[in-house]
Amino acid sequence: SAMLDSLSPIIKYGTFPPVLLLFGNEEYLLQESLAKLTTALLPYTADTLNIDVLDGATDTIERLIDIANSFPMMADKRGIIVHRAEKLFGKSSPKTLTKSSSKRKSSENIQTATTPFEQYLEKPNPHTVLILVADLPDIAGAFDMLRNAKQTDKIKQKIAKLTSPFRQILQNGAWFECASIRDRDIPDWITKRVKFFGKEITPEAAELLALQTGNSLRDIANEIEKTMTFISEKSTIELDDILALVGSTKQYSDFELQKMIAQRKRYEAFTILQRLVQIERQELVILTLLTKYFLVLWKITEARKSTNNASSIASAVGANVYFIDEYINAATLYTPREIESALQALHTADIALKSSGDSPYLIMQSVLLSIMGEHVDTRHTQTLSPQ
Repeated sequence: SAMLDSLSPIIKYGTFPPVLLLFGNEEYLLQESLAKLTTALLPYTADTLNIDVLDGATDTIERLIDIANSFPMMADKRGIIVHRAEKLFGKSSPKTLTKSSSKRKSSENIQTATTPFEQYLEKPNPHTVLILVADLPDIAGAFDMLRNAKQTDKIKQKIAKLTSPFRQILQNGAWFECASIRDRDIPDWITKRVKFFGKEITPEAAELLALQTGNSLRDIANEIEKTMTFISEKSTIELDDILALVGSTKQYSDFELQKMIAQRKRYEAFTILQRLVQIERQELVILTLLTKYFLVLWKITEARKSTNNASSIASAVGANVYFIDEYINAATLYTPREIESALQALHTADIALKSSGDSPYLIMQSVLLSIMGEHVDTRHTQTLSPQ
């Protein structure tokens, strides 16, 4: 099958396959991919004159085939986009046609091109570009699984169970999956997207943007656009740019708090905590950041049992190579038991913040005491008495 890892060549050179299946559980990427493909089609279809948009819930297979077999008007191509294609092909199929092999018993009929649409798939109209947009949750992650030798058989079995024509397209046709992106890969997605717009972004800035915005790609894309406008002529987005946009400063940022905790600098950590929680109400962001951080430290303690190579450890734990030395240093300052205790304290605080009416600052202060030890410089209690 033509399992596509990118739509860029199609969009750039107009090399459209006659039938293309789009699916995936990342709605934002799906809509964006479809918009780009449609825009790329326009020069070949005399603008929108030869583009038909069908809805699988209300249109019929017969209508689709009729349009697909018709020739474009005053243009090279006809484009058809079918939304909710899984509903179109989930309906009762047109009459099945079978071809029997004379050399076999009739009970061993070979079924080829059994429906009118399967016949179309075998010999599509070269003047038509048919894009099927479908919801196929049973094969979520198909692209990555097919590239993983350990999971190939499993996903192939799932594909084999799909209804027609999705099974045939995934096995022999062109398809592209808009899969959701793992949280740990979001900074990398941000970096690539910023590059697409002709700019650069530092690793710290990408990490902070991911942290501040969450895992909604639509929200992240909007924040990237906002940041592009903010930096204007600058070629690189830096940490200070993101901090300025979220109304913070490097001295009092979530990252700086993480660094102070990593270095077990108690007084500095409590000073930053007061600013972030009492003034900026960043307690949930801090919890997310620290939970991710201590999970990475825990993975590093495991990875270091088999290797001391920094880049190998970074790959094993899914951390950015840029930060790995900092992570490894922190992992030497905290014992495995302390790391586990930190994760437990963060989990308890998460429940308390969401369910109790206690002061967020006192809850977070308690977390830092649990993580960094009870022996706190007396300056903390004087400077940071809850207001």
